[in-house]
Amino acid sequence: TALGRGARVDGSYSTAIGYLASASSFTDSVALGYNSLVTANNQIRLGTSTETVSIPGNLVQAGTGDNSFVGNVGIGITSPTTKLEISGAASVSNAFIVGDMLQVGGNGTATTSYSRFGTNTTGHGLSNAYDLLISGDVEIDGNIFFDGASISFGNGASIAGNFDPATNNMYDLGDPSYQWRNIYLSGFASVSSNFEVIGYASISNTLFVTSPPAAGVSGNIASLSATLNVMDNNDTVRGLFIDLENANHTGTSNFLYGLDIDGITQDAE
Repeated sequence: TALGRGARVDGSYSTAIGYLASASSFTDSVALGYNSLVTANNQIRLGTSTETVSIPGNLVQAGTGDNSFVGNVGIGITSPTTKLEISGAASVSNAFIVGDMLQVGGNGTATTSYSRFGTNTTGHGLSNAYDLLISGDVEIDGNIFFDGASISFGNGASIAGNFDPATNNMYDLGDPSYQWRNIYLSGFASVSSNFEVIGYASISNTLFVTSPPAAGVSGNIASLSATLNVMDNNDTVRGLFIDLENANHTGTSNFLYGLDIDGITQDAE
């Protein structure tokens, strides 16, 4: 069926309506509008490529078939520059699946191989679509679980609550290759095992020992340049106890002295 000056239909079951509209030899097609030209079977062509189709009411797709758009689609915008560009809020009632990197911000232009919120670039070698860079702040009101490797803080960390290990007496704070420098404590430090100091230890106040103390040295001579007072926490028992029960008092090269005072060596009992 052809209706209009210059309208042409050569194929079967096709319709052309409008000046110079043509369905040519294609079948089951419709050409509607000025100079509308059908280019394939089973096609509906509205106007030319330079014309705009305007529908004042609602457009409802009642079928179950697929809709294919070769060019860009704009919602709330007249000149989309990407395959889908939406000006305004968008709502997704089910899963939102992204096949490649996700870019939020930056006017919709993805220029990195990793996903990101903002326009900053990675400083830690992010390279995959499942890597994520966030340029701004992040607030999380629930729990965070890290099942991967280590966590790196580039500019310090502030903790408002307890900082606890997941299992009791299983993990270290630092290691011989990455040691902490200074530790400042305003409360108590409870050490259930050994306490080892490599270097000097300074106490500006009183040191209380609740059980009989023992002091020793391995490889070097221990020295004290000030007065040493050993007492109980009630200040009733004073004195210094030196245990030489297992010392060698008879040897020559490995003789162990009990007490050395001002260079005068005596075997103290």
